[in-house]
Amino acid sequence: MQPKNVFNRLLCHRKKKTSPRLNKLQNIKQNMENRISSVTKTIENARKTKESLSNTPLSKTQFDTTSIVVRKVMVDLCPALASHMISRHSHMLEQFSVLDAQTDLTKPHEWYPYARLDKRKIIFHGGPTNSGKTYEALQRLKTAKNGLYVGPLRLLAAEVYETMTLGGTYTSLLTGQEKRTVPFATHMVATVEMAPVDKEFDIA
Repeated sequence: MQPKNVFNRLLCHRKKKTSPRLNKLQNIKQNMENRISSVTKTIENARKTKESLSNTPLSKTQFDTTSIVVRKVMVDLCPALASHMISRHSHMLEQFSVLDAQTDLTKPHEWYPYARLDKRKIIFHGGPTNSGKTYEALQRLKTAKNGLYVGPLRLLAAEVYETMTLGGTYTSLLTGQEKRTVPFATHMVATVEMAPVDKEFDIA
């Protein structure tokens, strides 16, 4: 047998052997091309529809019909979405509810109910700048068994702390940047955000 005939026979045998696989690949390729073509046509139609809608406003009838359809979808979709969220993310929703309740600043009159039950005497000391308001308040604070001074600024709190300490009053300092705890301190100076709300003071 001549080499050429042998080669042709081997080639034919190989083609017969691999033809089912090639046919399968060709079919997959054709299906993918068909899908790509279908998606491309869908995108093109959607683009044309969008352009036509943007250029031509809806009539009142079309708008009313669309609104009704959207409302119906929302009525069906929103409860289903809420149920899904509750079933899948109940722990996270619980944490959010606790955080929301703790950071609710809409009802300050309901804060610290136990403190509001105490019989307190509130003194409003008003006057112009450099009229001695802070000086007189600190003098009264020193006479208390235990007291608290709350300032809006860290530097002001530090200044009052030094004044109270130099005056012989055992005073602790508590700010966002600094904490000085004095043993057996009867008084405390703090910035507003660091003021302790779990302690009782005779004068604050």
